Amino acid sequence: MKNNDRKAPQHNHLLINAKTYFPITNKRKMKKWLKGLVHDIGMHRIAGPFVHYVNKPGNRGLTAVVMIETSHIALHIWDEPEPAHIQFDIYTCSGLNVELTLLKIVSELQITDIDWVFYDREKGFKKVSKGNSVSSIMNGYNKPPAT
Repeated sequence: MKNNDRKAPQHNHLLINAKTYFPITNKRKMKKWLKGLVHDIGMHRIAGPFVHYVNKPGNRGLTAVVMIETSHIALHIWDEPEPAHIQFDIYTCSGLNVELTLLKIVSELQITDIDWVFYDREKGFKKVSKGNSVSSIMNGYNKPPAT
């Protein structure tokens, strides 16, 4: 393969700030969920998931990271407040199906409130899209496929 035949890496970054009344608090369940997410969005794990429960008041909850062959996924779930607070971050130098990723997170973590932003970081931080509606995420993917 010639150098000019190689596909240039992409630089996609999705950040999510969300809330749920049903936070994952079990390390084993979080590891299983992250493995499934990585698989379902077409990524490949190279290490992890690494999950730790933080017991410090004010910061109590699960912290988790998984290294993917194109970078990483990280999240923290603060389970003290009600609803619980979630911060999620995925960076990849490959393509990212943002719609599928959002749908999996909203539906599987039972998200009640969300703010998200998707950046193309090829040169700086170019905002590609953003949103703050759980219903638009859910409704956008229940539509029948276009014919």
